Amino acid sequence: MIVQQGIPVETFSFIFKDQGIYVFESAASGTVTIIGVVDKSQTCSNSVNGIGAAMATDKSLSQIGIAS
Repeated sequence: MIVQQGIPVETFSFIFKDQGIYVFESAASGTVTIIGVVDKSQTCSNSVNGIGAAMATDKSLSQIGIAS
């Protein structure tokens, strides 16, 4: 709908209420962003204030439950 109406979108926000793996791909560039949301009782490695970031490597993906 956004593309059909020609609305330029540079950013968006979303609140992740459920734990899981979320994958977003940019249609313009083909880049992929993978977000792993864990339960409040869990923590992510290398996180600061509950937020962690890493390059998509076999190790970092396996830490959030993704295996090839």
